[in-house]
Amino acid sequence: MLCEKCNLQPASVHLTQLVNGEKTDIYLCNDCASENNISLTFNNLLHGFLNSLYGAPPSGDSASPRREALAGLACGECGLRFESFKKTGKLGCAKCYSHFRSELAQVIKNIQGGNIHEGKFPSRCAKSALAVREAEKLKLRLKRAVEREEFEEAARLRDEIKKLGD
Repeated sequence: MLCEKCNLQPASVHLTQLVNGEKTDIYLCNDCASENNISLTFNNLLHGFLNSLYGAPPSGDSASPRREALAGLACGECGLRFESFKKTGKLGCAKCYSHFRSELAQVIKNIQGGNIHEGKFPSRCAKSALAVREAEKLKLRLKRAVEREEFEEAARLRDEIKKLGD
């Protein structure tokens, strides 16, 4: 596929943009990507990705109060500032996980779509772990059913949760 801008070189950069739920794909060569200030270095991609997870305002916007609070946040053990984590993607020590718990939970939720483990379990604990996972999913569905006032569905889900507990 040729670059959509110059139509001369092979496209090596694929950009996908979502605006108001509408997806647009753009294919560019390295030269046209550089001309449009599209940086392909890992650090720039990581920094942009981490900023997107925190809803960083576009350049030129003033910093939001939430963003200012995050900038001042630091680990009590090693002193790593949250702003530094956003730039590097690396935490300073094991205590950083506790100090940045709520912020990291949001990052994980944004990346993985949830904070509930969905992967494999060791065979020795698979049965009980699967039951716990299933119960968590059912409780979430129960909460949503109650919020939507679907009480018949909520009662059915409540009974399923009770069966798992037996």
